[in-house]
Amino acid sequence: MTGSVGKVDVVMAGVGGQGVITMASVLADAALRLGYNAIVAETHGLSQRGGTVIVHVRLGDVEAPLIMEGSGDLLLSLEANEAIRYLKYVRKGAVVVTDMRIIRPPLPNIEVPSLGEILEALEKAEVAAYPVNAVGEAEALGNARAANMYVLGYALAVHGYGGMVTLDSLKEAVRSRVRSPESNIRVLEKGYNDGLKASKI
Repeated sequence: MTGSVGKVDVVMAGVGGQGVITMASVLADAALRLGYNAIVAETHGLSQRGGTVIVHVRLGDVEAPLIMEGSGDLLLSLEANEAIRYLKYVRKGAVVVTDMRIIRPPLPNIEVPSLGEILEALEKAEVAAYPVNAVGEAEALGNARAANMYVLGYALAVHGYGGMVTLDSLKEAVRSRVRSPESNIRVLEKGYNDGLKASKI
């Protein structure tokens, strides 16, 4: 995507310990480095391990921190169930990038949809859905904890963040905000390259 649009609303979801908040801070930092406005708001959930986490990132011509239901442009999810849970925040035609990993909640007797049911729900939704194996790809590069960077890079390729973020600005943000930056950058680049391939199919 070339040039910038007025604003881009990004909803990020996952569970505690997956790095949703880090993913949001890197994206916002990357936009700020290019001179664009960025607002981050953690709106719900607990960032401790196992609790659901949702973060809103608004880029460009925005003032209020929260994204209204049905208006988001992009949903990035680090866990498949969370993608379905927060699908209500994005508009028709939005892009959804989600890891296919399913993490069972710590509470007993909670029924969790199967991956097949989740993929079917995404297919029925009026969105451009990209289910990915973020954890597997990150693990293959020696840093399973960098699955969030895979999703971030993949979304850059298939969505573009309205032209307000580049691969270089994401790399710079990773170097300033993430431990073990070089391994995270390798995963970021892999996600971006895989996303480019998917966008050409």
